[in-house]
Amino acid sequence: AAADDRRRRMMQATLLAPPEKLHVLVAEQDRRVVGALTYADSPACTAVTGLQARTYLRVYGRRAPAMARGAIAILRMHPRTPHRHLPMVGVDPGCQGQGIGGLLLAEYTRRCDEAGLAGYLETVRYTEPGRPSHERLYGRHGFHVEHAAALDPEWSLLGMMRPVGGAVPRNG
Repeated sequence: AAADDRRRRMMQATLLAPPEKLHVLVAEQDRRVVGALTYADSPACTAVTGLQARTYLRVYGRRAPAMARGAIAILRMHPRTPHRHLPMVGVDPGCQGQGIGGLLLAEYTRRCDEAGLAGYLETVRYTEPGRPSHERLYGRHGFHVEHAAALDPEWSLLGMMRPVGGAVPRNG
């Protein structure tokens, strides 16, 4: 319950971004919002407002120093080239597994391609095999791991990129 409340408050903090820089896609079922995805174009995607920073501090409390280390890792892996950053996607827990997240991602990647911008996001990879990861879902939409930062023994932060058109670069 505490983790769900923390995620809800983080989503609210993300939505505190100035409206001229944040775009929101919404999925509805029976006139009820069941999913949302936010994105912002570089370079505006990296700035955090004072209100957002204060909200993050309230949300994390004593965990704020650890989260600050995560924020520094995010800044280091953040692309320096033009891109469209996807900071948040979420689906109502009762509606997960119905393809709603995939539909939101498909619309996001369509908009990236239309604008001629690469897509970028951060996600978590857990070391415990049974923990869910969104890495495969993002991979199905053309994203590949560009950077990984082990911030905790239990998880790593991944920076994932999607080139325009979704073609995954090949090594070698």
